[in-house]
Amino acid sequence: MRKKVILVVIIIVILILLVPIPFHLKDGGTVEYKALMYEVAKVNRLNTQYTEEYNYSKEIKDIIIKLKIPNTWKYEEILQDDDNDIYEFALKLYKNESDKNIILYYYKDPFVVCGTNRRNENIKLNNGENANIGYYNDLYEGKEWSDISFYEINTNIAFINNGIKSEDAEEFLDIVKTISIIALEDEL
Repeated sequence: MRKKVILVVIIIVILILLVPIPFHLKDGGTVEYKALMYEVAKVNRLNTQYTEEYNYSKEIKDIIIKLKIPNTWKYEEILQDDDNDIYEFALKLYKNESDKNIILYYYKDPFVVCGTNRRNENIKLNNGENANIGYYNDLYEGKEWSDISFYEINTNIAFINNGIKSEDAEEFLDIVKTISIIALEDEL
């Protein structure tokens, strides 16, 4: 009888040491399993195509632009030349063909548009700021936007769509939402 009690106690101790208790974190699905002898976490990653930190950062004059660009998109800085001196900086982003792209410009003067046949929508950025998406009815239909500007943050910065259509144009809006435009005096 005493051996059975000792065996039951040993089994209970082993269960207490090895059986995990699940803890659900409030981050979108991560579950931690904790036992007295070990701990395991099943981490829920909401979007694995982005890194945790900004993977692109550029300081231009009085600002820093940070952006999360997924690994499915390519990017390259466009060198300035004497024939095209309207911008301080340009960054070309594209998926497959570099001639179908979206360019982020930091213009020398404020970005302006023609209002004829234009429709505007606001988009909320991940940092709480607002951006303005421009659509032209005669050029684009549906999800194909023409430009995205950041008037509340910096009037000289805009994305220009050069032939990116449909799902890729819509997907790019998720990239736009990650932009952070920081005035250098704000950094101090």
